Amino acid sequence: MLKTLDKPVAAKVTEVQAPTCPYCGEGSELASSLEVYHKDYGPIYICRPCQAWVGCHMGTVRPLGRLANAELRKAKQAAHKAFDPLWMKGYMDRRDAYAWLVGRLGVPGTLCHIGIMDVEGCLKVIEVCQNLPMIYRVVDEDDKVAAIVMDHEDRVQYARGFAKVFLKLKMRSVSSMARKNGWEVIPISL
Repeated sequence: MLKTLDKPVAAKVTEVQAPTCPYCGEGSELASSLEVYHKDYGPIYICRPCQAWVGCHMGTVRPLGRLANAELRKAKQAAHKAFDPLWMKGYMDRRDAYAWLVGRLGVPGTLCHIGIMDVEGCLKVIEVCQNLPMIYRVVDEDDKVAAIVMDHEDRVQYARGFAKVFLKLKMRSVSSMARKNGWEVIPISL
């Protein structure tokens, strides 16, 4: 059984309107994450009849995205599992990873965040990330590591660090340039 918060939320309270449930159209209420996760992750907004909820930004009562029912929560988890390694493993920084995703999905940046996506949007993220042609780790002579991501035309579509010299080059040219500079180009997988 889910309950509202019994104690004040230790969070910075600003003028935040409780999100409307996208499933029933009713307002949500602020509750403790203990009620749904059995662990304290801070406050959540919940629609009890729909069993839909969303967490809040750390230290605030500002929602992280939209309320999600079980199906959408599962889709969001799968989307994060497919997408997050791009930036969590250091192949791209987080901002670049989302900019890359904006380009792949063809949506405005303000709409390209897994927290606000519906099931269909999450499935598109998964598809785009599972269909990455290839990511390569590039190591220079000083053991500095950079990363490049290829597109389906075998061109570098993203490069990080010293590997930016590879942007728009075909893989054949990347391999040749790397050999000349004594760099290793190593295929990796997410």
